[in-house]
Amino acid sequence: MSSGHERCPICSDWAWMERHRCAPIWLVLDPEQSGEWEDAVKVYATDPEQAAEKWAQDEDVESGEYSIVGGTDMAVQVRRLDEPDAAPVWWVVTGESIPTYRASEAWRVQCNRCREYEDLTPERIGQQHEACRYEGSRWEAA
Repeated sequence: MSSGHERCPICSDWAWMERHRCAPIWLVLDPEQSGEWEDAVKVYATDPEQAAEKWAQDEDVESGEYSIVGGTDMAVQVRRLDEPDAAPVWWVVTGESIPTYRASEAWRVQCNRCREYEDLTPERIGQQHEACRYEGSRWEAA
């Protein structure tokens, strides 16, 4: 039995299907790839800004280069599919990667020369204590 929250077969958005209506279709034209509207990408979106953002996400994934999220700004033209005589609007799309954080258990370690304590990862045991003024300083398990 289906929960009703599914991917729409038309617009590909996740939605409660019994209440879902697809957003309007927008055309997004990348002038670096083509200057012709018949080559524009169709995007379901609530407004032109969202259309440009969805286009950028799909473009980065499909190209595999992730140039937009890597810092390359892209200028695209956007207009509604059902308004062919409307003037397209230029949008500049930017992206950013999302940092990923990891936690590792810390060990209480001590410098073998200056006797300073720190909480470090186990991989640091045996490595040099860079801030120590004594030669040959190393971290040891405390």
